[in-house]
Amino acid sequence: DPVHIYELMASGLVKSYTTAGVATPGPTVVPPAGQTWTDMAVDPTTGTVYATAASGDCSPTSRSSINLTTGVRTPIGNVTNGGCTVALAADNGGNLFGLNIVGDNLIAINKTTGAGTVVGVLGFDANFGQSMHCDPGTGTCYAFAFNNTAFRPELRSVNTSTGATTLVGVIGQTSPGGTLQASGAVIGTFGICQVNADCND
Repeated sequence: DPVHIYELMASGLVKSYTTAGVATPGPTVVPPAGQTWTDMAVDPTTGTVYATAASGDCSPTSRSSINLTTGVRTPIGNVTNGGCTVALAADNGGNLFGLNIVGDNLIAINKTTGAGTVVGVLGFDANFGQSMHCDPGTGTCYAFAFNNTAFRPELRSVNTSTGATTLVGVIGQTSPGGTLQASGAVIGTFGICQVNADCND
């Protein structure tokens, strides 16, 4: 069975992609009333897919678990202390984190209730499209961020203990350039090729 990467559109339409980039439309996961989906994350300890949704004024931001193959959504609750949490990630231990673009801070999110706890400040003015993902190989979590002050898309590593982020580089600076927004991202390892020495191509 080929590896698939899933995309959840703001409206709820699910698309699956093969590693060759072939897209197949799937079911629609209807978001909570008045909200659109902003990011999703897979808990590596259980396989549960979580998604975050927000209204246009970010009041409220909610958390649900979703089934990408059937379209079923199970509400969990609103993210307390989360402001406008538009990005979501699960670390290798299955802990959920969100990126709040109003308070510019990292939020630890309770998977059962949706309750949010402020971890710490990000260290930059986050705005517009953002996403997060944690590298399953190294355990490092990253923000695919948009820095409103520099007005550019940035890749930042995230310290999940303090909330602080460190700039890795500008996303797409060399190609294609411009002010991209990475509102969804995934870091994956396919097969055994995780470092150059493992690869035969």
